[in-house]
Amino acid sequence: MAGSVCRFLAEVFDKIARRLEEGACYRVLIAGPPSGRTIETFSRRGARVTVDGEDLPELPLSHADETFDLVLGLDLIDLLEDEAAAALGAEWARVLLPGGKVFLVSRSAAARLTAGERLEVLEDASLHPVARGGTRSRLIERGNRALERLFRPLLVDEILLRRDGLREVVYKRPG
Repeated sequence: MAGSVCRFLAEVFDKIARRLEEGACYRVLIAGPPSGRTIETFSRRGARVTVDGEDLPELPLSHADETFDLVLGLDLIDLLEDEAAAALGAEWARVLLPGGKVFLVSRSAAARLTAGERLEVLEDASLHPVARGGTRSRLIERGNRALERLFRPLLVDEILLRRDGLREVVYKRPG
């Protein structure tokens, strides 16, 4: 898995570089369990990174409307019941800039990532599993349609089911 480069994240890295050249800042919100390597990956590239919550973000989020270009939810959605996930999605929509995106990873039945692992974003735009401390509650598996409905008013921009059973989902805030 570590060797497969995520096309969406590579595009985000390019956007961060372009913003820096323009003298502007690209803002990233990492929701859920923070990963030091993920934070460093985005910070080194020049993004302004904010982390929400050691585990699950407290709602409502304490950020102003239309603050972030990107929300990363790598290890979160499969832990939340539908009502909590929808509430979080509504908050993400609120804090995203128009045209901003949410990138999350969800496990399918075939996923080889276990409940005891989390994902990190590496410098080459790949996702890499690492062991996480403690035990997690059961994982909730959702199909593509359920993921599409869950975060309205965000629109699904792309869903990619990877060979390793992980589903990369990109949502876009209209506007």
